Amino acid sequence: AQEVTDTWFGQHKKIPIPESEEAWEQLDLSNAAAAGTEFDDSDWQTIALPGRFDVLSDGHFDGASWLRINIEIEQLESGYTLNLGFIDDLDVTYINGTKVGAVVGYNLPRTYEVPEGVLVQGTNTLAIRAVDTGGPGSVTGPLNLTSKQGTTIDLQGNWKHRLSAEIYNSSFYAYDLQVSLDQRPNLFQTHQNLPSVLYNGMLHPVTKYTIKGAIWYQGESNVGRAAQYLKLFPAMIEDWRSRWGYEFPFYYVQIAPFKYNQSGDVNLDQSQKLRDAQRLSLQTSQTGMVVTMDIGNLTNIHPANKQDVGWRLAGLALNNDYGKDLEASGPLFKSLTKSGHQLVLDFTNKGSGLMTPDMLEGFEIAGMDEIFVPATAILRDNKVHVSSASIPSPEYARYAWKDLTNATLFNQEGLPASSFTSK
Repeated sequence: AQEVTDTWFGQHKKIPIPESEEAWEQLDLSNAAAAGTEFDDSDWQTIALPGRFDVLSDGHFDGASWLRINIEIEQLESGYTLNLGFIDDLDVTYINGTKVGAVVGYNLPRTYEVPEGVLVQGTNTLAIRAVDTGGPGSVTGPLNLTSKQGTTIDLQGNWKHRLSAEIYNSSFYAYDLQVSLDQRPNLFQTHQNLPSVLYNGMLHPVTKYTIKGAIWYQGESNVGRAAQYLKLFPAMIEDWRSRWGYEFPFYYVQIAPFKYNQSGDVNLDQSQKLRDAQRLSLQTSQTGMVVTMDIGNLTNIHPANKQDVGWRLAGLALNNDYGKDLEASGPLFKSLTKSGHQLVLDFTNKGSGLMTPDMLEGFEIAGMDEIFVPATAILRDNKVHVSSASIPSPEYARYAWKDLTNATLFNQEGLPASSFTSK
């Protein structure tokens, strides 16, 4: 099998992987013809975007892909902006063969101003050379072309796709776009997303050593799979403890708010469900959770402020394992009671008392129909009272229940409350 793989890649041009942003921008994979309007992509694979582009019939790949779609403009206007959301990891983007933008970085939005004269009335070709350097490769959207006059052309849907260069053994191998990929061998490359790789490579070798405890900072890739996470995460904790042979403390960090959902419809947000799965995982014995809703970065999935995260993790260990008497957790939803047209919410870990630095926001309530509406929230008797004139008989409450949210409820020790839902 290795000989077949080596023979396949030996037929194609080998190109070093760039080592700088400038080198990435100048990367030539010898298939730039795909950016042009006259290129025939009729035999290419069709894929749906937003979505992943690193998928072939036999699995996933790392490398470069061309993504193409035709845009019909009935009446040409001016001041067009192309919005491509986030592309993991890099892109160079062309309209009618003219480069309109390029970005190196998976966590940076692609918003390109289209120069006047590039677009034409009628059919236009948008072509993206997207590069995935490892892990999932995706275009998250939203995808549209807008004019200053307010016209928006939706680009979501079916695109043409062609693998144009593959990363293998730390090099690019560029494919002629006329070459059939039918003979491409099934590749098996060990990587961090393969089941058992991280455990066997990083944990199993140290299970014979005594540890005081574990800290865990993960969850972003599980957004959209909260119900699964609620089963897998506690199971993983218990599995680790069984491997070491004793029940050590396990402290973890809840994911911070971030614009995971690029559709513009907040009803499709999912990350709050993952945060709540992490909150509910506290039912596992000897666990603790750091909430980061006040120290995140809404435009960066990996917030830079790790010092406060470290302090809060240290607080959990100092309080629970080293005999220090301090409040180490922010408020956690405990119970809900009805009081007329209000719901009264109580919390654990209130410390010296609940507080808000300004005003309470982000609370919602619903009746039996489970249709949530924004609620007025006030602090009274160290509890949160929520109500809405449109819900005379509320049944359920939730807090910070969307991707982009701000922390407004804290304890006096300055630690934020976790998002939650009572439904």
